[in-house]
Amino acid sequence: MVALFGAAIVAVVVATTASPVARADPPPSHFGPWLEVSPGRGNPQDSFKASYWYVDSDACQYATVTFYWDGKDVGTSTVDSATCTATRTFGDAPTAAEGVYDLTAIACFVDSTGGPQCAPAARTSYGVVPAASLVLKPVSGLASAGLRATYRVNQADCTYQTAQFTWDGAPLGDPVALDGSCGGVLNLAKAPKSSGVGNHVLTATACGESCEPLTRARATYRVKPVPTPTPTPTPTPTPKPTATPTTMPTPIPTPSLAVLPSPSDPPTAAPSQAVLGATSPPGPTPPPAGGLVVTPSTPPGGPNTYVPAIVAYIGGPDGGAIDPAVVATNVLLTLLVLFFFGLTSEVFNSTMDANRDEVHGWWARLLRGPLAGLAALNISGTSLGRLSGTGRLGSVARVLLVLSLLGIIYGFLSPDFGWNPQSLILIVSLIIGLGFLTLFSEGSATRLATNRYRANASIKLYGTAIVVAILAVTISRLVDFSPGLVYGFVASAVIVAPVALARRDDATLVLVPAFGVLVVSLLAWLLLGPVRAAAAGGEPLPALAETILGMIVIGGLEGLFITMIPLTFMDGAVIKNWSRLGWAVVFGIVTFLWWQLLLNQEASYLSAFEQTNVRVVLGTLGVFMLTTGLLWSYFRFRPAPAETEA
Repeated sequence: MVALFGAAIVAVVVATTASPVARADPPPSHFGPWLEVSPGRGNPQDSFKASYWYVDSDACQYATVTFYWDGKDVGTSTVDSATCTATRTFGDAPTAAEGVYDLTAIACFVDSTGGPQCAPAARTSYGVVPAASLVLKPVSGLASAGLRATYRVNQADCTYQTAQFTWDGAPLGDPVALDGSCGGVLNLAKAPKSSGVGNHVLTATACGESCEPLTRARATYRVKPVPTPTPTPTPTPTPKPTATPTTMPTPIPTPSLAVLPSPSDPPTAAPSQAVLGATSPPGPTPPPAGGLVVTPSTPPGGPNTYVPAIVAYIGGPDGGAIDPAVVATNVLLTLLVLFFFGLTSEVFNSTMDANRDEVHGWWARLLRGPLAGLAALNISGTSLGRLSGTGRLGSVARVLLVLSLLGIIYGFLSPDFGWNPQSLILIVSLIIGLGFLTLFSEGSATRLATNRYRANASIKLYGTAIVVAILAVTISRLVDFSPGLVYGFVASAVIVAPVALARRDDATLVLVPAFGVLVVSLLAWLLLGPVRAAAAGGEPLPALAETILGMIVIGGLEGLFITMIPLTFMDGAVIKNWSRLGWAVVFGIVTFLWWQLLLNQEASYLSAFEQTNVRVVLGTLGVFMLTTGLLWSYFRFRPAPAETEA
């Protein structure tokens, strides 16, 4: 219960950190001055309200309240003598630069001698965070089609000169100049080279002397597959009765599509001759609308070219205030998953328990027939898990072999995976991240079983994790699920000798390691902000640190989500058998963080259901429910077998 309570506190803190929602009044037990702001943070041009109370049992004697912003007088308000309160609305922040500022209020009155009498100062803070936006037009198209990216930092006095754009983590040439309103436009004649079909992440970050991670904005562009052309029959020319040879008709060139400027776009500098020569038809053409056409180069202080694209799917804690609408949407999605998994798993588990031998017979026939390839993979994975070695060195070599294969397989989840430095960093990060998660989780369970329950336990490597990885990557790429399924555990704690444990003890062996993995994943997420800032210099070691943290976040949260599903052969069923409420709390926290930190960081309400990730998860849940219903119906309504004599 301590683990559950602690996990709940951590989840609430993460979900509400820097929330713009403030208190409505002083606490009931408070006495004296009180000051609060609503909201607690915002953009430089956003308005906010400062509210002051003086709580006293006597009649209110104060007449005015003076407000100070970092010690500077920013205005005075009159006190309502009936409630001893005063408010002041700020149209915008007194300081445009980002940061956390001290707001102080002092209430005063003039006594009978004509001298001022003031109450002690009340203090609070207000955070200024310049938000940024990135709008793509269009949001999808062929790889050969053009697109326009409009970036803007919502800052009254623009302190940035340029914006660095990246495509799947790789810089898109030189930085784009920002105008006086802190906006810039990038025009691409076509998607960058080697951009395959599917979703690609485009980011923009404002830069001055260095690039500021707080201004990073992100958008997704989908490259569509090239449609298969319908062949048009070529007419056969009618022969003429003449002795001269028939001249073949000259083929008419097929016109190519060109991206024309919008009439509303302001005129800008013409693109380079190299781009014109590559994309324009013969003859004069109008220049592309707005922005710059960039050439490949890596700017100093720009985004790190060593960071794999998959890391960009993780929204770090440097993304500004959390949108309450997105949080509410993810809470709703969590409740949907919690309710339907909890309900459907009961039917699934009872049906499997009552007909396990028959279902296993079906599965065996499938592995000998249509799924023979899967059986071969399963046997290969099991063989890898049983490879023998000499002493500890052989065991380490076996673990490294399995982790290396998993690193290569899961690496295909990143859109930029290939023969490049970021792919090598991704493989190394997966080896370190998955190895750490497995050792931390299963090692904790083994130590707990040995020390607390005196059970002979050890960690068993499962080579079949390779089969799971292949299936996870294949499914993720087929349905365009981002960042993709990563099962973060490649071994399991096994009790060698049978030990009689109560349900509570079984649940403890699951809950304690799960709570540890949850805390480690959240700490890795919190560290992403400062590490990303350090990695912006373009060095490989900070990029490796950022990628390792990202793999721990993805592998930890997704591994916990999968293991907490309450099926008979999963850890979630162990917790649910002990306490349905305990399982609901643990699975609910993990599922909410899965939505909030990985799958749905920006979309709210109905727009969330237009996102691919949301549709994939809900569609998978629907297929599971349908399969469970069909399985239960088959065993429930099939004709009863004929009775046989003893």
